Amino acid sequence: MLAKKYRLNRKQINLIYKKGRGKRLGEIGIKFLANNESISRYSVIIPKTVVKKVTERNRLRRIIFDELARVKPFDSAQGGPAKHSDVIVRLFRISTEENIRKNTQDIITSLDV
Repeated sequence: MLAKKYRLNRKQINLIYKKGRGKRLGEIGIKFLANNESISRYSVIIPKTVVKKVTERNRLRRIIFDELARVKPFDSAQGGPAKHSDVIVRLFRISTEENIRKNTQDIITSLDV
């Protein structure tokens, strides 16, 4: 899991849904909005309509957070980009773990904020 400073709260999530831009690749979609912070913040949303069991949703959430950490550093101290953003990653339908990892990598690397 991410440290609290890298996670979005409900107020920030609502703001991103209102003003952010979005992309979708297969079963993964993102909404993002540039921020003026020195860090990027993330949230992963997996609706109950996609996966019923909470343990399975949490496992998928950990997989996506793992790929986020691998692909994109969270702050400038780790050599991250000068521009930072708030990102919501959403899973629209269940797929194989390999597809989820690949699509997460692809969509985050194509993120242009």
